[in-house]
Amino acid sequence: YLGRKFGLVPGDDEKDIVKCEMIEQEAVDLRSSFAKLCFDVNNFEKNKSVYLDNMEKKLEVLNLYIGEGPFVLGEKLTYVDFILFEYVSQIRKFAPESVDKSKKHC
Repeated sequence: YLGRKFGLVPGDDEKDIVKCEMIEQEAVDLRSSFAKLCFDVNNFEKNKSVYLDNMEKKLEVLNLYIGEGPFVLGEKLTYVDFILFEYVSQIRKFAPESVDKSKKHC
């Protein structure tokens, strides 16, 4: 709702809509995996390295999709940029060295 209200949706271009939806869902998957890791306190240390490996691979893929420009759609700010910013901000506190390897979405 707020994305539409404030003009933060991709518009009518099907390619941009699909790109935003794919990146949004990748961010949701990453955030869900992070929550699962954090709430499994009995296996946190055991699962941490696996999570970080997967996260770094996902961030590399996101970099390919993001492309040039400061935002997911280049110069156009969308609601997906806010989702990514929130996730990356949280992860930066948890594993700054992993996030710093990737420059585009940070």
